[in-house]
Amino acid sequence: MKVFSFIIWSFFVLTTFSSCLPESGAADEIGDLDVVYTNHNSSFNFGSGTTYAIPTNVIIVTADPITPGVRPPTLDFIVADQILAAIRNNMNARGFTQVNIQANPDFIILPSATEEGREIIYNYGSQFWTWWYPEFGAGLIFQYPNFDPQAIQGVDTGSLLLQFIDNRNRTPNTPVSVHWISVVNLALSGSQTDNSNRATRGVNQSFIQSPYIQK
Repeated sequence: MKVFSFIIWSFFVLTTFSSCLPESGAADEIGDLDVVYTNHNSSFNFGSGTTYAIPTNVIIVTADPITPGVRPPTLDFIVADQILAAIRNNMNARGFTQVNIQANPDFIILPSATEEGREIIYNYGSQFWTWWYPEFGAGLIFQYPNFDPQAIQGVDTGSLLLQFIDNRNRTPNTPVSVHWISVVNLALSGSQTDNSNRATRGVNQSFIQSPYIQK
């Protein structure tokens, strides 16, 4: 399967997500640029599990090398806390129960953000998460079975990525299968409150667009 590679450019977002922009084509305020993309494995039964885990931080994926077991940079606490709370509220409302990662959850949702302010090209893999969940193992790629299209080729800087993983059927030292993704494109502003509110709306919209995530 194909590695989920990101090539950061604004053109991709403007063309791929143009249907999410205001009808006039002009953004009156920065929030108008927020767009949400979701995709999933149509053959996966999201109601087959009951528990899930989310990490304690939203990591920032950069072009810098990551040492396995070392936590990457993370989003500001207030913004990250709102993102994690939105994920938790949506999952709980759909009948799932959050547990600690050590409790061997059925599902795992990984939230990460691209670095704001410069274009980067990189391959994003499991090494970014071994600080929180060493069982992933270092250097593994993420696979996207039965996705159409197979993988996203570009994501704008400042975007939020959510990945939904079936933790029950993982095989050690093999690529990690992702069964749902959401990409929230956020042109981050200088306001922490504004960024938190817009990120929360983006997460909520991701779940609205994904009614199949249901217990």
